[in-house]
Amino acid sequence: MTEDANAAELRAAQTVFDEAWDLDAVDDDAAADLYAEAARRLEHRTDDDARVLLIHALNNVIHIHRRHGRYDETRPIAERLVSEHFEDAPPDAAEVLADSALQLAWHLSNEGEYERAIDLQERVLERHGGPEAAYQLGSSLRHAGRLEEALRRFEALVRDLEDASDPDLRAIARAQVEEAAVLHAMDRVSDAIAVCEEITSRFGDSDDPEVVQQVAWAWHAIGRTLSDRVGRAAGAERAYRRAIEAGHRDSWFHLGVLLSGVRGRGADEERALRQALELEDRELAAAAALKLGNILQWLRGDLQGARVFYEMAVEEGAGVTVAHANVNLGHLAAYQGDRRAASEALRAGAVGIGEEHGCDVGDSTRPFTVIAAVASGRATRGLMRSLSRARYSGSRLVRALMRSSPVAVWLGRLR
Repeated sequence: MTEDANAAELRAAQTVFDEAWDLDAVDDDAAADLYAEAARRLEHRTDDDARVLLIHALNNVIHIHRRHGRYDETRPIAERLVSEHFEDAPPDAAEVLADSALQLAWHLSNEGEYERAIDLQERVLERHGGPEAAYQLGSSLRHAGRLEEALRRFEALVRDLEDASDPDLRAIARAQVEEAAVLHAMDRVSDAIAVCEEITSRFGDSDDPEVVQQVAWAWHAIGRTLSDRVGRAAGAERAYRRAIEAGHRDSWFHLGVLLSGVRGRGADEERALRQALELEDRELAAAAALKLGNILQWLRGDLQGARVFYEMAVEEGAGVTVAHANVNLGHLAAYQGDRRAASEALRAGAVGIGEEHGCDVGDSTRPFTVIAAVASGRATRGLMRSLSRARYSGSRLVRALMRSSPVAVWLGRLR
């Protein structure tokens, strides 16, 4: 191809790119198609001018897909850009390629390929620096279990951000949240709480939505940490409620769990769990449904209401939540004399619990048929139900005492 033809081809691709640019954020799908078309016109070229335009076009496609949550479509594009261009980046596309590399590293880390992610993030950080690369690297190190390295990364990142001439408060809050998570994973609970308290104190009055989100997470983290410590239930409840006020809706579920069995707080427990039914995290919502089913079945005797919640838990939950919901549906079927339904549900529950603990319950259905027959028999139905209710009520009482009795509170102050 002659020099004039090359130039004409590049101008034509640039025209398509400019059309895509005008549509970007107006008609994203059309823009993505045009960016991809601009790249296709240049994919056979090896000169820097063509490569720069191709790299920019494909990186813009990545961002459009991410904007719409189409993450599965972004990884192959990022893989291509990194494999074909990252090691020999044209100077005018170096920063864009660094962004593409971080997009790929994000995928790798999310999919458990931590060492590949860390290697790529370290190369980006070494060549281009920048707080985003440092943040991603620290996060990958944390998830890979390299906690000491992760902590050093986040401590250094916070210092660098603080020392900037115009500190980025969003980035500082986000980095401190990760620092607290690393400290908690290292079982340095007091240090983790101290960092979270610093976040809530420093940024608590912010009206920046992204900063508020980090503050909400910090309050939630304080709640989770205190709820695990003997005698700190009151502090945990205050933290969860502050998190909810700041927009961290997952805290509704954890607040409901915290209030489980606390005398005089049954209405608050149920209110929190019902709020949790609306969470975007449907597995957490399913866990709330399971707990509400338990309340209706064992404490109120509302078997039909309990069934509705157990069925929701089975439909939207996963793992042990589904298993326990099936066991409880088996109980309900047995109480109502439906041996076949009881046997099927009990078996499904046993299989799920077995999978959770690495056990195989086998193919036989007879043990569950026998259990269902015993549980649904007229002579034993009432006894079985009374024993199950006593077990459930007793476990709630023990948990409540461990969290809020005077002795527990005194122990909590010592820790």
